[in-house]
Amino acid sequence: MRKTRPRLPSTIAAKDYWRNNPKMTPGEIRDLFGIPPARVYKLRNELIKEKLMKVKKPRPKVKLTFKAQNRYDIPADPIVTPK
Repeated sequence: MRKTRPRLPSTIAAKDYWRNNPKMTPGEIRDLFGIPPARVYKLRNELIKEKLMKVKKPRPKVKLTFKAQNRYDIPADPIVTPK
């Protein structure tokens, strides 16, 4: 199993800040928090995946019913009963 490094407080703060201000560019985040560019782009990809996961929530199942329509409705002949 691969060991991962613990997150730095600046990385966590940057992710939270970027989540609240999504229009900021990676360069602005890098300058504001002093994070290396590679880590900034990794944060951006994580935020994108979080958004995708929110979109892919299971939808409620809906039963679709279709009513058959006959476009060539021909009136039925009246029923004749013998005497």
